[in-house]
Amino acid sequence: MESLVNGAPFSLSASATLKFGTLEVNEDNGFLDIPAMIVIGAVCGLLGAFFIFVNIKMSIWRKKNITKNYQKLLEASFFVLATTGVFFLVCWMRRDSCHKIDLDYEDEEVQFYC
Repeated sequence: MESLVNGAPFSLSASATLKFGTLEVNEDNGFLDIPAMIVIGAVCGLLGAFFIFVNIKMSIWRKKNITKNYQKLLEASFFVLATTGVFFLVCWMRRDSCHKIDLDYEDEEVQFYC
């Protein structure tokens, strides 16, 4: 809506377009970015198709093999523990790469495991 109000509906320089702040548009490299955009789009499309394929296969397997309530509870518990374990492990492995944030208002921002 902000782009429409400013009179540039297809502009990426408006701050509300992508919610990443103001983008600096450089006219020199506009066409050089197109091959990278095509590659990123193709890779993301393939990853999305793979996700849907795996999700369909897993749903069929779950429908056949996980039929009892306690099995459903164990499956959900397993995925909760696996997901939280992976997220914590990634943060723990990167614990030495943290750096101090020098802010005047440090009470408002806290770094995880740093």
